[in-house]
Formats: sequence, structure tokens, C-alpha cells
Amino acid sequence: MDVSSISLGIGSLGQWATFASLALPVVFALSLIFVMWRTQSLHFLVRRFWLLVHGKKDIPDANIRAFVEEQTSLYAFRLFSGVKVGTLESAKQLMAWCQQHSVPMAQISLCGDCFDPDKRKVVEKHIPPRWRIIGKFCLCMCFVIFGVLSAGATFVKASVLQIKATDRLVLMSESHARVLSPLPMFSGRLDIGDCSKQFPARIERTHLTAQEVEILCGIMKNPEWGGQVKPLISEQRWIFFWLMLMFVGLIYLDFLKLSKWQAAKALLERNLSEEGPACVGLSEKQ
Repeated sequence: MDVSSISLGIGSLGQWATFASLALPVVFALSLIFVMWRTQSLHFLVRRFWLLVHGKKDIPDANIRAFVEEQTSLYAFRLFSGVKVGTLESAKQLMAWCQQHSVPMAQISLCGDCFDPDKRKVVEKHIPPRWRIIGKFCLCMCFVIFGVLSAGATFVKASVLQIKATDRLVLMSESHARVLSPLPMFSGRLDIGDCSKQFPARIERTHLTAQEVEILCGIMKNPEWGGQVKPLISEQRWIFFWLMLMFVGLIYLDFLKLSKWQAAKALLERNLSEEGPACVGLSEKQ
């Protein structure tokens, strides 16, 4: 076995170990943030701190212990269902209501602030008019288009540059160039081989002027051009990569809003009663 290949393997393992040591605290912190956002409370964090200090020893006072257990059950319901109910009793009533009307708890969670879980009814004022929903959908589609274009641009092995003499934008690599105006797919490509052959018909399809062809050919023939353009291409790829992530985030947020409004409208159209078996039983006892 080659010794150099063993050293490379050990080096790779060391890099993965470094990455894991940095990633684990980040994942742990993000998990805590998610739990706090999902439950809208620091209860689980405080509870774990209590167990860390006092171990498995129970709270001495029975009333306080019962209160803590009730709060734990409430926030566990919030965490697993994603529904921000105010009390444990409201959570039980909501579960009975969902079972009676065959409403998935996931749909209630998807409604977000468009549904009041304590009153078990849709908040109509939080559902926007139809024109706004259509506008949000169109905006989401624009984000999808820009996201796809940004993702595709990360694989382009060329950089966007401007010809100072004519202020035209071109897409250049080590051995070819293409103008961006009109659209690149409607313009021919100027290869480095065209600079010496000078075929008039091929040059004409590039939509480049004679001055621009002379400038671009001079750049591509420069021996130092390959080393200069590679960092530009790498930098451009990273820019489009971050743009792609930004558009993915915007698409996700818009999709959540559209899904929330659609789920709330579907519940509203069913015209369900706010009363459930648990609610009736509770009112009879009172």
C-alpha cells in the first residue's frame, strides 16, 4: 500500500473530525432555538436545568409538582402538534373537536394565526382577499424562476464582464465569449479559434462589433488570462449560490403563507361548529 494514500486518508478523517466538532454545537443551538420557537416557552430548558442540578429528585410540594407536570404536558402538546394552545384543557378540547369533525391536527398547525385553537374557529380577518393570494402566488413563481436561474448560473464556467470601450456585458471564459444583450441563447459564441480564422458569417452571429471582437480576442490570447478569469468565475459562482439560497428561503416563506391561507379557507368552507364533545361535557358540569 502506498504511504501517501494512508496519510491522505488520515488527513481527511482529521478534517471531518474538525467539521463535526464545529457542526455539533451549531446543530445543538439550532435545536434549542427550534424547541423554544415551537413551544413559545423556555419550560423544557428550565426543566432540564432543574434535573441537572437536583437529579431525578421530585419537587417536594405536591401542588407545585402537579403544576410543573401540567405545564410539561402543555408544552409537549405544542412541540409535537405545532398548535399554540393557551391551556392544557384547551388542548384536550381541541383534540376532541378534531376527532369529532375529522380534522387532522396537522391542518390546524398549518393554519397558524388564521385559526384560534382556544376558541376552535377560523380567524377570518387574517385570511387576505383573493387578489392578494394570487399576487403572493405570482411572486412565489418569480422567486422560483430566479432561484432556478441562480442555481443554473452556479454551474456556468464563465464570468460576467463589461467591455469598457462599449459598456456591453459579455460572458467570458478562458477560450470563448458571448454577449448578454440580446439574450445569450440568441447570440453566437466567439471562440478563441475564430480570432485567427475570422469567418465573417460566424462573427456576425455573435452580435459583436469589430472593435469588441478585437478587444475580446486580445484578452483571450493573453497567456495570463486563464489565471485571471478562474478566480472571477469562482467568485461569481459563490454569489449565485448565496442568491439561490436566498430565493429558496423566500420561496419557503411564501409557500408557508399560501399553505396557511389555503388550509384556513378549507376549514372555513366546512362551516364547523365550535362546540365539541369535551366542550359540551364541561358546560354540563358547570
